[in-house]
Amino acid sequence: MRYRSRAREEIQQHLEDEAAADGVDLQGMVEPGFGYPNGSYEYIIANALLDAAAIRQPDDAELLNLKGLVVEQQSGSEAAIPYFKRSIEIDPDNVQGLFNVGRYYYNLAATAGEKLSGNALKKKVVPLYRQAQPYMERVHRLDPANTDATDALRTIYYRTGEGRKLQELEQGK
Repeated sequence: MRYRSRAREEIQQHLEDEAAADGVDLQGMVEPGFGYPNGSYEYIIANALLDAAAIRQPDDAELLNLKGLVVEQQSGSEAAIPYFKRSIEIDPDNVQGLFNVGRYYYNLAATAGEKLSGNALKKKVVPLYRQAQPYMERVHRLDPANTDATDALRTIYYRTGEGRKLQELEQGK
């Protein structure tokens, strides 16, 4: 299973909050569907508002994470990863940033795992799961109720042969 971000909801809520704080009416800024394929007008607005907010708050980890979510929706996770990583450089306990970096590596492993088998699978996939592991473990420590991180850890421990850790996870240790 691959994990998707909750980008749309997070972006929408943040944009509404930012716009309300700035006295901006998002409705009618750009006419939906008019010359913008696949809802890209939303990303134009989102990018503009996030860039404006970043000028006022350049070291805001949450803004960087949100920017990463917008970039991910537009251009894919490869383009978004620098924003997620920067968000956790600023705030090492930023659960969403940690999850998004872990999700990036986890999804790379899951995608590679769909295409490979045998030794090729082990050589390619296990290192990717191991890259995701510290991020997901940190999310799990900071937010034990995050079921997406817990489920990802189950798969990571299983795929990397870490039965003891899987057992501890299942026992709630």
